[in-house]
Amino acid sequence: MEIKYLEDIVQYPLEFKENWLSWQEYGFQFSASGYGTRIPTRYMVKYRGTWRRVYAIRKANAASAYIISKGERLFIRDFPHA
Repeated sequence: MEIKYLEDIVQYPLEFKENWLSWQEYGFQFSASGYGTRIPTRYMVKYRGTWRRVYAIRKANAASAYIISKGERLFIRDFPHA
C-alpha cells in the first residue's frame, strides 16, 4: 500500500477548524486505552471544497493524522494540532 500525503495533492496552507463531536465535549475518549486506527479528532480540514474529519492512528506514544477521501487515507504530514 502506497502512503499518500494530503500536502502532495493540495496547495498550502491547509485550512483547519475545530468541530467537536458531542462525546468529546464531555471529555470522553474514543477508546478506553486511547489507542486505535480510526480515532476521530476534534479537527476538520478543507479538502476540495468540503470539510473532512481528521482521524488519527495512535500506537504507543505517536500518532499519525489523516482524512478519508473515496475510501482512501490521505495522511497529513505536518499536522499542526498533534
